[in-house]
Amino acid sequence: MSIFSDIRDGFVTVVEAAITGLRIYPKLPDGLLEYPCMVVQPTGDVEYRQLIGADNILYLLKARLYLNIQDSSEAWNEFDEYKSPTGSKSIRAAVKTDVTLNASATYAEVVFSSEGEQDPDGRERLWEFSCEFHTEVRKNIA
Repeated sequence: MSIFSDIRDGFVTVVEAAITGLRIYPKLPDGLLEYPCMVVQPTGDVEYRQLIGADNILYLLKARLYLNIQDSSEAWNEFDEYKSPTGSKSIRAAVKTDVTLNASATYAEVVFSSEGEQDPDGRERLWEFSCEFHTEVRKNIA
């Protein structure tokens, strides 16, 4: 496996263990999504650096959270729980439980979450709400 696959798998393992009921897909599944869920995007920005004689990478892991709720005010309240810096549904707090992402990284930290978006498509179905989380991941390369 590549360094980036290991990091994505580590993110999935850590966040799923910390947040009960949230499904996390390391890639977009072939079938329907089961809500609430997160999908880790396959690639992110990578910076290559050399610090104090050691090679390092800085990887921007992006994951999108999806909710499917009939009541839009309920969805925004749910987003607040996932976007909060603390709490049982906090994505940031989940990553802080293991900043090495299951030993796949040197250090990881959630640094950004986008505002929520809703996707009405005109058909009779539940609204789909989503927002994106960015996690900076540092990895020392031996």
